[in-house]
Amino acid sequence: MKIKAVILFFSLFLFCGQISAQNTITLEQVIDLAARHNFGLRISTNNRQAAQNNATWGNAGLLPRVDLNGNFNFGESSTKSEYAAIPPIETQGAGSRTYGGNIGASYVLFDGLRGQNTFKKAQSNFRLSDLAYRQEFENTMVNVIAAYYEWLRLQENEKIAAERLAITQAQLRQTEGKQRYGQATEANRLNALTAYNADSTALIRSRLTIRKAILNLNTLIGKKEINESDIAASELSLRPDFDFEKLLEKAQQNNINLLQALNNISVADYDVKLARAARFPRVNLSASYAISDQANELGFLLSNQNQGWDLGATAAYNLYNGSQTATRVKNAKLARDNQEIALEQTRFLIEQDLLNAWLDYENNKSLLAIGENNVTIAKQSLDRTLRANRSGQASDLEVRDAQRAYAQAQNDLLTTQLNVKLSEYEVLRIAGLLVEE
Repeated sequence: MKIKAVILFFSLFLFCGQISAQNTITLEQVIDLAARHNFGLRISTNNRQAAQNNATWGNAGLLPRVDLNGNFNFGESSTKSEYAAIPPIETQGAGSRTYGGNIGASYVLFDGLRGQNTFKKAQSNFRLSDLAYRQEFENTMVNVIAAYYEWLRLQENEKIAAERLAITQAQLRQTEGKQRYGQATEANRLNALTAYNADSTALIRSRLTIRKAILNLNTLIGKKEINESDIAASELSLRPDFDFEKLLEKAQQNNINLLQALNNISVADYDVKLARAARFPRVNLSASYAISDQANELGFLLSNQNQGWDLGATAAYNLYNGSQTATRVKNAKLARDNQEIALEQTRFLIEQDLLNAWLDYENNKSLLAIGENNVTIAKQSLDRTLRANRSGQASDLEVRDAQRAYAQAQNDLLTTQLNVKLSEYEVLRIAGLLVEE
């Protein structure tokens, strides 16, 4: 047993020495790493770039189209012809060739402003993709923050487990000393040893959970950036400037869902205009220049060359298409009305979500003082019980109960502290301020 105690002591000593040489990783560093390496964000970045590429004049049909065409043909044929008044004609391998080319340009002069509205819709879709990137960023940051604080919580739990094991180890030594002087039985020693083994197991398991938390955090980052030797910064400062009314005002301006709803209305407006465009005539302009050359070894036309240019304009207007245009316009207007309803719903839900998050934040803050008081009381109770146990006025079971109560109070306080921070970030997210942070 003493050998095990010595081994554990030196293991803890070396572990503590390793801690002193560890790198401290802050939440800001983790967020920066995730912003650069997270897989979802990288995909969202490409989607945003694709939407930006689509928002061009040429893609909307606002620029002229220019085509260059060319052709070349060569052939051989054998011919035998008989006529009534002239001798027969027979040729073998008579060749013919034709080549030509043209360059043409066309431009839609007017189509009911379809091209202009298509371009503006593409710009709105780009803004939507930009908002989608921001939403992906916010969701990623929320997950990263939660994973970081889970790592911090498990790290602090490990310290609590190590502290508890140190007390259990001292109790075991004390029980073994009492047994040598006949003040404790073998049953007392076995109970103390059982407690020691249980706390040793808890410490080992806490280290395993930390390793898994680091793996999860690296998965969210998108790259193995955090090592098992690193530790999370343990500073948890609370914001003193939170005001619900100001946050609600910010949410009605910056919330990502609200901005998306507003942009969806803009897209729906352009869909209505695009549907109406079919009611107007379509006017196209065209211009071309062509050159061709033909040569035949047989026939009445032995050679022919042409070159020249032409200009043209075409106009088309649909008189009747079974009321398809009217139906599309009506449906586009209904879709826009739905977006207005969605905007109203979004405004309502934002206020409700912010209020719920705010209540969680205020509740968690109110629990902090209680948790801190519980830790103080539990520590005083444990110290008093340990002194009483050394003088024989408290049993080992009472010490164990006091240990358990103290560890639970510490864990509860840590959980409350982290819940305050998580609810704080949730309030910021709903208010549309998380990215600014």
